[in-house]
Amino acid sequence: SKLRVEKTMIIADIVNEIHEKGGRFLKREDGEWIVVEQKTAIEKVGHMIGDKRAMLRQQQKKRSSSYVLHNDGNSSTTSSSDTCSERATMETTMVDATAWREKFEQSTNSIYKLTHRHKLLLDEVKESLHTTSLVLTKLEETRQALATELCNSIAIRNVHNAAD
Repeated sequence: SKLRVEKTMIIADIVNEIHEKGGRFLKREDGEWIVVEQKTAIEKVGHMIGDKRAMLRQQQKKRSSSYVLHNDGNSSTTSSSDTCSERATMETTMVDATAWREKFEQSTNSIYKLTHRHKLLLDEVKESLHTTSLVLTKLEETRQALATELCNSIAIRNVHNAAD
């Protein structure tokens, strides 16, 4: 349905925004953290949103179950106080959604900060590897120079031994 496609697009946008800020979706497998596929990340974010919506609906049911409907014998009507209560419930739900969005943004920012810190550490490791590579190159050059010098010394000794 059109609504399902729109929901999927919104969820994909959330996942993409997290990726754009350097965030990753990981799972633990055989004691190691591995990056999950885009499809899995979208599914997990969709589940999280669905869980949050279910929790909000449950909270709303608890609130609305305390409201009384008046029956005049022919039809059910809602008193004006009930209408106000329903409006308050909707406003509370909107506040809950806003609070959830703020928590989501805080989580995204935390992920971004952790990813940034991870990138800095990765840059340090890369620099250390580069330095190590330079040292190893220098050691190899020294080894080759010593091997050449040793071969030359052996050749000179063989020439002297042959001359004697």
